[in-house]
Amino acid sequence: MGTAKPISGVIQATLSSSVKGENPMPITKSISIGLTIVGNPDFNITATPNKQVVKRGESVEYEIDIIPKDGFSNNVSLLLSGIPLGVTETFTTNPVPIGMKSILRLDTALDSGLGEFFMTLTGEEQIA
Repeated sequence: MGTAKPISGVIQATLSSSVKGENPMPITKSISIGLTIVGNPDFNITATPNKQVVKRGESVEYEIDIIPKDGFSNNVSLLLSGIPLGVTETFTTNPVPIGMKSILRLDTALDSGLGEFFMTLTGEEQIA
């Protein structure tokens, strides 16, 4: 016979067995087992710094970090979209293995457009 009691994300179950022998009282033994329930594996992306100023013809770098959550362990491919004309991007590592960082380098041309631009950095899990 088993019972389950959820306690703060942990489920405890009690297993019992009874043996009847010469003793009129049944022998009962119990053990406790634990179970921790976590969310689905996931990851977050951070870029440091998240905004920079650069002159035409110069470059800037961002440190890209993949932060695993709930047991996530796959590589993550990076894609930068919304890149302004005259700007090229290079990642030092792509896809990025968990536990490693990538450096995103943005090189501007001498004729790059002027203004403030917002790009989107997307990470996609690489399923083995």
